Amino acid sequence: MNQSGYNSDYEDVYKSPVLWMWLLAVFIGPSVVCYVFLLYHFFAIRTLRQGINNHIVIVVLILGLMYTLIDIASSITYYRLHRQVWPQSPAFCYFWLWIDYGVFNTITVLLAWGSFERHILVFHHQLTNTRFKRIIFHYIPMYFILTYMTLYYTVLVFFYPCQNDWDYNWAVCGVDGCYHENVIIAYFELYFHGIIPMIAITLFNIALLIRVMCHKRTAQQRVAWKKYRKMAFQLLSIVALYLSINFPLSAIDMLSLVGINVEGQVSRIISFLGYHTIMFLPFVCLAGLPEVWKKVKGIFHITTAQIAPFQTQPNNNH
Repeated sequence: MNQSGYNSDYEDVYKSPVLWMWLLAVFIGPSVVCYVFLLYHFFAIRTLRQGINNHIVIVVLILGLMYTLIDIASSITYYRLHRQVWPQSPAFCYFWLWIDYGVFNTITVLLAWGSFERHILVFHHQLTNTRFKRIIFHYIPMYFILTYMTLYYTVLVFFYPCQNDWDYNWAVCGVDGCYHENVIIAYFELYFHGIIPMIAITLFNIALLIRVMCHKRTAQQRVAWKKYRKMAFQLLSIVALYLSINFPLSAIDMLSLVGINVEGQVSRIISFLGYHTIMFLPFVCLAGLPEVWKKVKGIFHITTAQIAPFQTQPNNNH
């Protein structure tokens, strides 16, 4: 075999925008359907809607659907047009940049808070047993994060006094946001919207898993504990998916801070796979919701029954 020819063919396929387009396109449809299906049932089923353990999940799902419909869909269009942004306008580029950084990092920070809050809901649930306590320990932190992250990225992306040099031959119009030229802002965002939340997610969930496993052996109220254990594993499954790609990205960022640069191609591939964590997110959520999962199985059962072949009577005339 001509090895150099093989490598050339491999590079052509690897660099082909069509390949990257299909790696996103085959998943986006089922992902959007699952997002809509889940959110509909979260709002339609009262017990799910009112369960405070579901509120972070609902917000993350809404943000994930936004990211999928705008950021990932725009990336598919970019690859379909052979690496050309469309529409080619500064207004669109600003909006794409706001979604790409703002929504994704908001999900990260919310999951960090949700990982800490899960300890409260499982092991200190008395802190949320009154309306006042729920406002203090549940609603205020969640709304503060959403308000802070929205204002932060709105001000810096749209109003920071700098000039973005848009390049329509690159995804997200070829910029990381000119506000990152301010070193203080760049490092603040890297640490407080990226590395620290990712470390917090990891540590809080490892601690939660250990506490759940240890507490399981001594729990007296088995029925109540089953409910709290379900709360714990609901978020653990989401976080496991999220960390599978985003923790390596944070590790690459941390290595770059000490002068160790990971090969650019590796970083780009891991970053690209970050799209898939968002698209797979609703399926992981669905697996942890038996109330909704039963409805899915019911739908498939009805569909299977409707398309099952009819039994024909034998023809005895011959």
